[in-house]
Amino acid sequence: MIFAVGVAIAALALAEIAIFTSRFSILAPWLILLVFLWQAFTMSLTKVSLGILNVYPQDAVFIILAMVGIVRLVMRNKFTYVHILWLFLGFLIMFSFARGVAIHGFESAGVELREFFYFFAGALYFMNFPTGSQHLKRLTLAWLCVAGALFLLALFRWAAGGLSLGIPQPWLETGHGGLRVLNAAQALFLFQAFLVSLFLKFVPDSSRLWRSFSSVLLPVVVLLQHRTVWVLALVATMLAAFQQGKVRRRVAYILTSAVVAGAIFGLVVFGENISKIPDSLSASVDEAINKSDSTFIWRVESWSALLAERSSFGYSDYLFGKPFGSGYVRKVWDFERTETPHNYYIQTFLRLGVFGLIALLCTYAILISRLAQSASYKASGYFGGRLVYILLMTQLIFFITYSPSYEQGIVLGLAMALCMKRDEDGVGDQDEQARIA
Repeated sequence: MIFAVGVAIAALALAEIAIFTSRFSILAPWLILLVFLWQAFTMSLTKVSLGILNVYPQDAVFIILAMVGIVRLVMRNKFTYVHILWLFLGFLIMFSFARGVAIHGFESAGVELREFFYFFAGALYFMNFPTGSQHLKRLTLAWLCVAGALFLLALFRWAAGGLSLGIPQPWLETGHGGLRVLNAAQALFLFQAFLVSLFLKFVPDSSRLWRSFSSVLLPVVVLLQHRTVWVLALVATMLAAFQQGKVRRRVAYILTSAVVAGAIFGLVVFGENISKIPDSLSASVDEAINKSDSTFIWRVESWSALLAERSSFGYSDYLFGKPFGSGYVRKVWDFERTETPHNYYIQTFLRLGVFGLIALLCTYAILISRLAQSASYKASGYFGGRLVYILLMTQLIFFITYSPSYEQGIVLGLAMALCMKRDEDGVGDQDEQARIA
């Protein structure tokens, strides 16, 4: 009885928030980003027990967004190939979950479902996000404000570690000599904020403060020592620089500013321990490239071990994947491991099969090909087409060694919304390119 009452109250609360979120679109990104920031500050989010269910804040947020997203999509009554592919991916997710509940139980299947569902639901909601200038401006402000908070959090953790303030070590770092104080998803978010700030150069009424933010974000991203983020940062910066002359000139200026800012950060935050920074960076590079037991080599071995299990796959497993709750048990270097594959493409194949992997890759291929056109929609506005195209590229590289964090659904869904808006407005490539030039 208590469980039923609790579920009923929760359902009513979710319905009310869903209605409010539907009316005020900017509430959704703030909900996601504040939960993301909350998790960065606390390291892990508190769960609420509802009888047999353990509910996390992300569960509530993305169930709401999925409800609103589906309603908006039905009311819009207009579907593109990307919508169909993404809805098909959602069908595969729920099909795998249903199979998993039948075989492994609700709890085991639900644990593996969460990561896929959050990303899917976020993109589902934002594919119908308003793309007017004011809405995108508010989204930009939300993204940069949260990035600013993460930036200050990183500085504080570095300073607290250097000054030995007695703060619990797990809260201060995730490895690599005290420099890796934010995880890979948070470092990716900071670099994406760097790109957002960089492209504000094209927005005449944008804040000078936020345009200058890119100069201080880049050294922080480097010092966080996530090598995957280093690689995607290099690729994305080159893409941005080669696409437009204004960005190329700005990148040269920012790189110079970043070196100066990095030196200042080192002196102020690390003090007499500043000499440890180049040693730590050098060790990080050497560990990735020169050591036979590097984390990258370990990941490759892990991927091979997981894919070697294909011999146990039936035809349905190849096409639809093994159901959620099946686990990722494999032996790597004589040790049994159970964590996720650290590769979203392999993870998608294992849980959603060939169909799921094709749907994911085709979604990105269509969006990138559309947004990479010479005159992608609103290329010079807040979260313009060319910026979102580069943000999608950062995700694709990130997926090689990590799974997507839930806030990345904002970027993917927004890419879908921009492409649909471009089709509806019928923007001419030649005219838009002439205007930008």
